[in-house]
Amino acid sequence: MRTAEANRKYHEANKHISRARELARIAAMTPEELEARRVAINARRRKNAASIKATKEARLARKSPDELAKRAEAQRAYFAAYNIRNRELIRQKKLAREKALTSEQKSAKIKARIGATNYETVRVMPCRLYCVTHDKTGRTYIGITITPPALRWQRHCAAAKVTNTRIGAAILKYGKDAFTFQVLHTYANAYEAAEAEKTCIAFMGLTGSAGYNMSTGGGGARGLSRAKRNIECADLQVGGA
Repeated sequence: MRTAEANRKYHEANKHISRARELARIAAMTPEELEARRVAINARRRKNAASIKATKEARLARKSPDELAKRAEAQRAYFAAYNIRNRELIRQKKLAREKALTSEQKSAKIKARIGATNYETVRVMPCRLYCVTHDKTGRTYIGITITPPALRWQRHCAAAKVTNTRIGAAILKYGKDAFTFQVLHTYANAYEAAEAEKTCIAFMGLTGSAGYNMSTGGGGARGLSRAKRNIECADLQVGGA
């Protein structure tokens, strides 16, 4: 008599044969037999689901309110961590795909998103590289804009009340008068400015404690998950520079 381990190894070695036999048997069935098979499978699935649900409800009924509360809290923490991890993986895959694109592919992608007319306008429009510096700590934010500098700073201050960004949280915490807005350079178009922005952010380490940037540049903070932005901005409002 074979042991359970021997049975498992036997079925593992012959599962492709069993699968081929099952497919051959299904191929030989009439339409009526296929329909009866489908109905039987669905009924078995519903029965199994009902049994699992009943077992789960009975197990929960034996728990105290405190145990149920702890279980609910553990589930919320698990799903919150899962969402942050999953969104971070998606962001990394997206960045890897964008990094693999050629300049022609990037241009085609942008043109498809904003339209050919807007693309040609932006392509030849001067773009400014600017920085916002906290006068006391020296902590800096680097950005680019095609709007006038005064208007861009005004929008930063207005957006601080409704968006979750490091620079917005800092403006709310210290007030706009605690910062200096300065244009560093004007480039021929937004694409040259975006490359310069990424270089400056990486060189100065502005995604860390030295700066207020939340991404590596070139695309704003759109790649970050909302949960991660909320955590970083809450930490900044509670304490730190």
